[in-house]
Amino acid sequence: MTENTSGKDLPVMLTISEVAEYLKLHELTVRRLAREGELPAFKVGRQWRIQRAKLQDWIDARSGQGAAEEAQDD
Repeated sequence: MTENTSGKDLPVMLTISEVAEYLKLHELTVRRLAREGELPAFKVGRQWRIQRAKLQDWIDARSGQGAAEEAQDD
């Protein structure tokens, strides 16, 4: 996978390892977020999958949440 910030080069369906690489997190962290329902993921058999569009929505929502929390701290 190439280095990018937009995610447009990512496939439509992502694996845990692809999401971990994209978010620069450990695979176990991504797996825990998926298992706990924090990350919009679903299982196919024993493997997790994450839709690229839903991942981007999740990132956007968390980015907005962080900005709102920073504004409250000021």
